[in-house]
Amino acid sequence: MIKMIRDLTMSDLVMNFFVAYENPVTGELITDHRKIANRYLKGWFIIDLLATFPSDYIVKAVQVAGRHI
Repeated sequence: MIKMIRDLTMSDLVMNFFVAYENPVTGELITDHRKIANRYLKGWFIIDLLATFPSDYIVKAVQVAGRHI
Protein backbone atom coordinates (compact mmCIF):
# COMPACT_ATOMS: atom_id res chain seq x y z
CA MET A 1 0.00 0.00 0.00
CA ILE A 2 2.77 2.46 0.92
CA LYS A 3 4.65 1.61 -2.28
CA MET A 4 1.51 2.34 -4.30
CA ILE A 5 1.13 5.76 -2.65
CA ARG A 6 4.79 6.57 -3.28
CA ASP A 7 4.41 5.49 -6.92
CA LEU A 8 1.36 7.73 -7.32
CA THR A 9 3.16 10.74 -5.86
CA MET A 10 6.14 10.04 -8.14
CA SER A 11 3.90 9.88 -11.21
CA ASP A 12 2.27 13.16 -10.11
CA LEU A 13 5.72 14.71 -9.86
CA VAL A 14 6.55 13.66 -13.44
CA MET A 15 3.17 14.71 -14.86
CA ASN A 16 3.48 18.21 -13.41
CA PHE A 17 6.33 18.88 -15.84
CA PHE A 18 3.87 18.50 -18.73
CA VAL A 19 0.60 20.03 -17.50
CA ALA A 20 -0.25 23.36 -19.11
CA TYR A 21 -1.21 26.29 -16.89
CA GLU A 22 -3.07 29.55 -17.29
CA ASN A 23 -1.14 32.80 -17.16
CA PRO A 24 -2.78 34.69 -14.27
CA VAL A 25 -2.33 38.07 -15.95
CA THR A 26 -3.30 37.40 -19.58
CA GLY A 27 -5.43 34.28 -19.18
CA GLU A 28 -3.34 32.64 -21.93
CA LEU A 29 -2.87 28.88 -21.71
CA ILE A 30 0.87 28.19 -21.42
CA THR A 31 1.87 24.99 -23.21
CA ASP A 32 5.61 25.63 -23.68
CA HIS A 33 7.37 22.79 -21.86
CA ARG A 34 10.31 24.95 -20.78
CA LYS A 35 7.99 27.52 -19.16
CA ILE A 36 5.94 24.77 -17.51
CA ALA A 37 9.07 23.09 -16.11
CA ASN A 38 10.52 26.38 -14.84
CA ARG A 39 7.27 27.30 -13.10
CA TYR A 40 7.02 23.89 -11.46
CA LEU A 41 10.66 23.86 -10.35
CA LYS A 42 10.22 27.28 -8.74
CA GLY A 43 6.97 26.27 -7.05
CA TRP A 44 5.82 22.90 -5.76
CA PHE A 45 8.66 20.70 -7.03
CA ILE A 46 10.65 20.50 -3.77
CA ILE A 47 7.54 19.68 -1.74
CA ASP A 48 6.46 17.03 -4.26
CA LEU A 49 9.97 15.56 -4.35
CA LEU A 50 10.13 15.30 -0.57
CA ALA A 51 6.72 13.61 -0.58
CA THR A 52 8.14 10.76 -2.67
CA PHE A 53 10.80 9.86 -0.08
CA PRO A 54 9.89 7.27 2.53
CA SER A 55 9.37 9.15 5.80
CA ASP A 56 11.50 6.70 7.78
CA TYR A 57 14.57 7.76 5.74
CA ILE A 58 13.88 11.41 6.51
CA VAL A 59 13.47 10.72 10.23
CA LYS A 60 16.73 8.73 10.32
CA ALA A 61 18.60 11.52 8.51
CA VAL A 62 17.32 14.14 10.95
CA GLN A 63 18.28 11.97 13.92
CA VAL A 64 21.80 11.44 12.58
CA ALA A 65 22.20 15.16 11.84
CA GLY A 66 21.01 15.98 15.37
CA ARG A 67 23.71 13.79 16.89
CA HIS A 68 26.45 15.69 15.06
CA ILE A 69 25.42 19.11 16.33
